[in-house]
Amino acid sequence: MWSGRDSDAAAAEHGVYAGALHPFDRPDTDAAKRYDVYVMFSKPYLPGNWNHGEYSLVAVSEQENKLLFLASDW
Repeated sequence: MWSGRDSDAAAAEHGVYAGALHPFDRPDTDAAKRYDVYVMFSKPYLPGNWNHGEYSLVAVSEQENKLLFLASDW
């Protein structure tokens, strides 16, 4: 559905927010510049409202050799 960096302006349109991708990172790290994000599916609760919703994505950091899989329905 979408790919880019979690810091891209279009990321929020697909439910991608930097804080959701980095639960184990220290707050002082610049995590937004490390991951290429691939959204496989995303659906907000209401159009334009990500207070609730669902998505599945993959985030890749070649720099740190990290691969994250995330699926959430909240």
